[in-house]
Amino acid sequence: MKTLMTINVFLNVLFMNIPAHAKEFNLKWSEVRFFLSDTTFANKDENLGALMQAEQIEELKKVTGFGLEVDAELSSWFKAGTKIKGVFNGSNKKEAPFPATEYLSVQQYSAGLTGRVMLVNKENFFFDVFGELGLSNNTVELRTTMGNAKWDKNSHFYQRAGASTGFGGSSFKMFVEGGYENFKLDNLKHEGAIGQNINEIDLSGPYVSVGLIISGLPSWIKPGGLSIGGK
Repeated sequence: MKTLMTINVFLNVLFMNIPAHAKEFNLKWSEVRFFLSDTTFANKDENLGALMQAEQIEELKKVTGFGLEVDAELSSWFKAGTKIKGVFNGSNKKEAPFPATEYLSVQQYSAGLTGRVMLVNKENFFFDVFGELGLSNNTVELRTTMGNAKWDKNSHFYQRAGASTGFGGSSFKMFVEGGYENFKLDNLKHEGAIGQNINEIDLSGPYVSVGLIISGLPSWIKPGGLSIGGK
């Protein structure tokens, strides 16, 4: 809940301040991207894996997230914006009853700034490369018959980079994005009776996203159209 409130404040500040200076920077609102994303972990944690294997908890090889990105067009070849994403995935003990009592869960909320270089930017087709920097809150929880453990890493800097392409009309496009995201978590805050020797968990890996782009933003968040707390 605290993370969601932080993201909400971040977006409110973004939308309140950028429109106020839109003319100064010659910004042109461009698009909103809604997406689902699958990240495959690049590295296996042997210590965490040993605790899971002892309880016959299935290995968690990837996580699925969802989110949105809002971009503004600074020029015909460059867009800048902000992206938020949420992840809540896990794995259970094999043939576990519902609800499972032995499991691993991963929660992750991230918000960052993106910059996109448009290599091809047509009305019905585009191809871009991008970089992203931001902050994330991360929680990994393990429950076993031997005891429980939870690892937290808040305000963690992360990076993403990759490329995307999309097809469609002038107002709606389907897009695919691929890249790599770096979520190597160290200096973790640990709670629980097991896993005290684990001080680093790597959630990094390649990812693929698919989603929908709506070109142009709703009038209530266009420059000059934003209204907070009134009509």
